[in-house]
Amino acid sequence: FVNFAGLRQRGIDLIAAPGSRYVDPSRAIRQGDNDWLVTLHRPGHTDLDYDLHTLPKELPLRLLCGTIRRAGFRDQKIWVLTTLVDPVLYPAAWILQLYCQRWSLELRLRDLKGTLSLAYLQGRTPTVCRKELWMRLLIYNLVRALMVDAARASGKSLDRLSFSLAWWCLRRWLESLAWRSNAPAIYAEILRIIAATAWGPVRQRIEPRGIKGHT
Repeated sequence: FVNFAGLRQRGIDLIAAPGSRYVDPSRAIRQGDNDWLVTLHRPGHTDLDYDLHTLPKELPLRLLCGTIRRAGFRDQKIWVLTTLVDPVLYPAAWILQLYCQRWSLELRLRDLKGTLSLAYLQGRTPTVCRKELWMRLLIYNLVRALMVDAARASGKSLDRLSFSLAWWCLRRWLESLAWRSNAPAIYAEILRIIAATAWGPVRQRIEPRGIKGHT
């Protein structure tokens, strides 16, 4: 409840797998096939460092059930709880499809932590750490914008382009783009290089999972 209500107060919607005690459609209001409206109540206490009195007493949420079908795999039944309660604005199929893209979010976090070295901040004061964080996020958005242009110019999927290659191209030709008269031609060549190394289709993953070593 604290996570859902706290994010909703900040204008942030959430799609997440519900706990087993929330998957009870018999106590919910049906909105459609495999679509219910549930109400969570504010708990009396929490282990989180949060003032519960700032949260509403009740929070309406939407409970969805769907089946993921993949060639070569058994069908998988999933439950989703979300703050996107309007079934007209947010169709159930769209929410389930969005939930299945969780692995893409993990890859974006890997780009930030690994490629842009954001796993550990170097600053020694909160002010410097905030500046370092915002600078990394600015660079990340700049690289992603470069990838978007490469995807549009080539017609290839954005998810198949390499973030590390785009970051390398930006650093390699940044000075040329700023000072040379043939900057448009250089930029077009950068987009071609990024799109030329697009990955092939990969196996769809429902959610990230670690691979444990065998002893």
